[in-house]
Amino acid sequence: MRALFDHVAVPLARPGTPGAWLRSWRLMAIDGVMIDVPDTEANLATYGKPEGGTRRPFPQTRTVGLSECGTHALIAAELGTIYQGERELAGELRDRVTSDMLLIADRGFYSYDLWRSFLATGAALLWRAWATITLEPIETLADGSYLAEVSNKSSRSSATRIPLASVNGNLRLATHIPVRVIEYQIEGHTDSEGKSETFRLISSILDPNQASAIELAQAYHQRWEIESSFRDFAR
Repeated sequence: MRALFDHVAVPLARPGTPGAWLRSWRLMAIDGVMIDVPDTEANLATYGKPEGGTRRPFPQTRTVGLSECGTHALIAAELGTIYQGERELAGELRDRVTSDMLLIADRGFYSYDLWRSFLATGAALLWRAWATITLEPIETLADGSYLAEVSNKSSRSSATRIPLASVNGNLRLATHIPVRVIEYQIEGHTDSEGKSETFRLISSILDPNQASAIELAQAYHQRWEIESSFRDFAR
């Protein structure tokens, strides 16, 4: 069944499909969901069940999927236990990502290692970043975005700082990778404390001529289409 799924589950969007493209990039998103599975001893032993105060009586699998935003086509999924994290499972989807894609992800997926891993596929990346990640501006661009670097936190000293450009783009050797940062607020959108929430995106698309800050901000919000994909799947 897995081999059959891998064969038939492919992107479906055609040129002009609404919400499916940013210029020449196919908009794809990764996200996770918890799915109930039958309450059998085998499933309980394999996947586990939430404990302590939960009202969900069934074993659950934590699933991370890769979906085409414009069509809701789920082209890859990795099923894990409730004890596995979304980042771990997301890494297993790497081989299904191709260079014609713009991969969108929420802030829970960001880590330096995962960013570097998906960047190596040749795909363009557009992920939300935590406010706690240090992103010092290197250059402010005409569209209001700016260039910064994400870094391997284990390499803090200047002696071990290895920019990507200094190793001819070899991602395995680099400790610092350039990104473009897009920050914006949406009128009427507030956080849990009632304050205007700032969206902070990082992208591997460094040139505003390839995609403007506004285009990237609009593209990021197509990420929520994967939640519709999960709802379609669960019906």
